[in-house]
Amino acid sequence: MQQIAPIFALPELTRTQYNRKKLHSFWSAVLRYLDSSTRNVDQALGHWIENEPTTSVSHLRLQTGYFSINGLSAFGGIIAELVGADLPVSAVVGSNDRDTTKSDVENLISLVGCPRPNARVCIVSYSGGLFHPKVVHLTRADGSQLAYVGSANLTPAGVGAGNIEAGVLLDTNDGDPVAVLDDIASRIDGWFAPSLPAASIIKTRADVQKCLDDGILGLIKPPRKSIAGVGGTSSGPSKPTLSPLKTFAPIASSSPSSAAATSPSSAPTVSAPSAPTYSLGGQDVLVAEIGGGARWKQANFPIAIMQNYFGVNPVANDQIRLHEVAASGAVTNAVDTQVVNVKSQNYRMELLAVAGISYPASGRPIGIFKKIASKEFRYRVFMPGDPAHATLAGYLSAKYAGPSHHLKRVIIDNSELQNLWSACPV
Repeated sequence: MQQIAPIFALPELTRTQYNRKKLHSFWSAVLRYLDSSTRNVDQALGHWIENEPTTSVSHLRLQTGYFSINGLSAFGGIIAELVGADLPVSAVVGSNDRDTTKSDVENLISLVGCPRPNARVCIVSYSGGLFHPKVVHLTRADGSQLAYVGSANLTPAGVGAGNIEAGVLLDTNDGDPVAVLDDIASRIDGWFAPSLPAASIIKTRADVQKCLDDGILGLIKPPRKSIAGVGGTSSGPSKPTLSPLKTFAPIASSSPSSAAATSPSSAPTVSAPSAPTYSLGGQDVLVAEIGGGARWKQANFPIAIMQNYFGVNPVANDQIRLHEVAASGAVTNAVDTQVVNVKSQNYRMELLAVAGISYPASGRPIGIFKKIASKEFRYRVFMPGDPAHATLAGYLSAKYAGPSHHLKRVIIDNSELQNLWSACPV
């Protein structure tokens, strides 16, 4: 057989020279680098998602360490098109220390149309480490692919660059290697393989409930572990303030903390949470009605508050330290109090400050708890007729967004308490 001579001859390359040449070709191809420290809007992940034609996408794959339903607001048009055409959406969501909530996952499976076969959702959770990747992958109808790999979680602050985020965009239309984008897609798909111990496949609300029961999901976001001056926890005059580069209309009212400004009936929602939720601000202060009964000093709280505000494991009969505060603001007693699981599925802890006091004939006592350290709190219980009790009761009525038959409890920032009652002794 006659050999075809090359049109032109290439110089012979050593393996090292070849690899260097190949690497140079790869990096010079494209690879757009996004870095929102420039504070330019085109550096936000949401900018690129918003500008991708919704009808061009045939498969959306998502992978995120931290998640809230409104982190998908920029993807709303794409997801709606995919669901309407029964095309695939695959979402791999981390739940680190129960940071991902039951209501957000319920809203997610509703949004992508579970349990349809082309809607795939799984929750990944580990002990001893975090599930931490942040990846978005789009396959287009023409077979081309776009991917983001970087630091932005699927939260409003991540997608809208309310944080400083950095990452790269790869697009086969711009010459980025198909093999790399294929690999990104296959790694996300790999989480849906059967029998992966860390991955919980979610198809129905019953699957979501099981993740809650197994301690994988939370009912509310846990308090942020913060250090003064880090992560927005101090407000010194020399500290710059970040605001999102992009904002999007919310998919759902995923946090009831806005209930004072927006009535529940007017807030957009995908599906209402089936369990009570509680307002979260800076997570320093709990304002809570105290229930009655012959032994009312043994106050009952649901597991959401015990885990996500008091920071304890109620199943293990954990302890917290309570500092009783007098009307003057002085601490009168400090005791270690055990949290006990009771038959009502609530969790009980003893408030010695009200020992010997009868439960009021009308109205409910209201406790204020202020976090001062891990599992350590100042507190005082205000009875009907006490100064500011009426103010606190009115505040709870306006702020609380849970079921009407539950005791009203909200978790707020200390600055909000000061605005409400600047002379509060707690």
